[in-house]
Amino acid sequence: MFDRIATPYQQHTSKERKQMLKERPLISLITINYNTTSLTCDLLRSINEHNTYSNLEVIVVDNASKEDPSQLLKAVYPNVQLILNGINAGFSGGNNAGIKVAKGDYLFLINNDTEFTPGLIEGLLEVFAQYPDAGVVSPKFHFYFQNFILPLKKAINV
Repeated sequence: MFDRIATPYQQHTSKERKQMLKERPLISLITINYNTTSLTCDLLRSINEHNTYSNLEVIVVDNASKEDPSQLLKAVYPNVQLILNGINAGFSGGNNAGIKVAKGDYLFLINNDTEFTPGLIEGLLEVFAQYPDAGVVSPKFHFYFQNFILPLKKAINV
């Protein structure tokens, strides 16, 4: 199952990788909801407002919230694929449930307190085009209530 995401462009030349990016691979965005439906709705609103990438499936896994979030989530993002877990499977269990139904060429596991910015997906995909042996990419973390960016060490060619 993970072969399709572990080495997305490794077997292609640089020219082929750039062409593949032009063809817009499907991205499966997976997020977890657990009694934080308003926060998840904010994420979905930010995708509606700021996402510039057209080939995206959005999967929300609800980990047995006290109230069914289906109507609220679908009102904000009608094409959301919602998985209702009968139990709180935690972060990893919820993401695994989303991964099982994902159809994307790439998986984007994202916290529900994230806000999208224009070009987010394209920037992440560009790293895979530039570095064919990259297996994981992460965006910079900007903290909402502080003027602070989480410094991450560049992990390319480690």
